[in-house]
Amino acid sequence: MELITKADFARRAGVSRQMVGKMCKPDGRLHDSISAGKIDIDSQPVREYSNDKSVDLSNPRIDARRTPAPPPHETSMPSADTPVENFEAMTLVELCDVFGTDERFKQWLIGRKAIVSIKSSELKIDEARGRLISRKLVEVGVIDTFNSAHLRLLKDGAKSIAAGVVSKHSAGAELSEIEAFVSDILGSFIRPIKGKVVRVLKNV
Repeated sequence: MELITKADFARRAGVSRQMVGKMCKPDGRLHDSISAGKIDIDSQPVREYSNDKSVDLSNPRIDARRTPAPPPHETSMPSADTPVENFEAMTLVELCDVFGTDERFKQWLIGRKAIVSIKSSELKIDEARGRLISRKLVEVGVIDTFNSAHLRLLKDGAKSIAAGVVSKHSAGAELSEIEAFVSDILGSFIRPIKGKVVRVLKNV
C-alpha cells in the first residue's frame, strides 16, 4: 500500500484538486481507495483509473500537467437511439468516462438531434398522406366507444340477462333456448359498437 495526498494525485494525473476531491466523495470512483485521508495508488479503483486515462501514477517525479497529454481514451459510443435522459444528471467527468471525450459527446448529441429531426419529418409526411391515425381519433372513436358499451353491458345487460334467464328457466326453457337468448342480448350491445367504429374509420 502506497498512500499519497490528493494534491500529489492531482499532479501526477494532470487534473485539478477539485476533480480529485469529487472522485474521492462517497459516490466517486476513487472513494474506496481512501485511507487515512490519502489515496492508496495500489488500490483497484486507482489502477482502473490509471488504465482508463493512460497515466502513470506510480512515478512521483511525473507532473502530467507539464507533459504532453496521452491520446484520448476510446470507448464504445452509446447507440443513437439511447435516451438523452440517461445522461442528463451526469457530470462532465462522468460523460467523458462514457464517451471518451467531451467532443465525442457533443458529436453524439448532434447525430441524435439529426435522427430525431428526420423521424419527426417522416411522421409528418406519413400523417399528411393518411398513413397514420391520430391518437385522439382512436381514443374517442374506438376506445371510448368500447368502454361505454362495456359499462352498459355490465349494468343494463347483466340485469336483462339475469332476469331473462330466471324467467326462461322458470318456464322450463331448454338450455339451447337460454343460450340463444343470452347471445341475442350480448349482440344487441356489441353490434352498435361495430357500426360506430366503422363509421368513424370511414370518416378518417
